[in-house]
Amino acid sequence: MIPQLESVTPLVVKATKTSPSTMNMSNLTLTMSPIEDPSICRVTGDAISESWTSPLDNGMNYCSLEDLIIGSGLNNTLGFKEFTSNWICLGYTLGSCTVTSLNRKI
Repeated sequence: MIPQLESVTPLVVKATKTSPSTMNMSNLTLTMSPIEDPSICRVTGDAISESWTSPLDNGMNYCSLEDLIIGSGLNNTLGFKEFTSNWICLGYTLGSCTVTSLNRKI
């Protein structure tokens, strides 16, 4: 399922996503924070499941965040670069993600 946008502020994007196979819901948050160069912004993401899931989730949490980034168009921002790894995001290399649009709930 495509993420449902919950709220947007200048520094935080929040959404939820429900897995169609397990019906588990995840809360997704992208947080923007400026760094030394005022033309650059660091974005960190969290995907937190409301129910217990296996730590090795075949990349589901990573895909949920990637869906939010792509669905919101953040990946089309000038200078966008992604930096992650299996150490940062367990299951990152296992994820097979696709998204076409973002459903806006608000």
